[in-house]
Amino acid sequence: MFRTHSYSVCSRTLGPDELVGPLLSLSSLSTPLLGSSSSNANTLGPSDVEQFLQDLVKRFEPDHEIDDILGPVVRKLLSHRCLMDPQGLASTDGKWRGVLGGLEALVGNRSIAAMITRLEDFNPAGATAATLELSSLLGPLCRLGIFPFEWVRLSAKIAFIAD
Repeated sequence: MFRTHSYSVCSRTLGPDELVGPLLSLSSLSTPLLGSSSSNANTLGPSDVEQFLQDLVKRFEPDHEIDDILGPVVRKLLSHRCLMDPQGLASTDGKWRGVLGGLEALVGNRSIAAMITRLEDFNPAGATAATLELSSLLGPLCRLGIFPFEWVRLSAKIAFIAD
């Protein structure tokens, strides 16, 4: 079974982080200075990711073993700290584009897209309409907005007072 935590051996990160890094680097808008070649010979480059995902699906999809292999990668990608920024899309940090580019690469493969919907936290059993954004797998990505959360609350109060 695939380990869900990352660890280092000889200063090399292994586990889900090993694939999350290359997935984050796929968006040219999030890392404009990153070339198509990898800085480390042991790291996947942007041009290698699609073929690597196809190879994983070919090997592990028939018995849904792909859930244990790519599930932790998807969870780590969609819980990236850049998605927790209270400024949302209005922040000056565009790292959320890397998360979106990585997710796009993953769901570009139908088997991986189907695997994502099989994950328990895709649609949590105890989630209500009010808690879905906080408890679901895609919640952090769906919470991103143009305006900071505090600004929306303030504008709602002002609109209510004006009426």
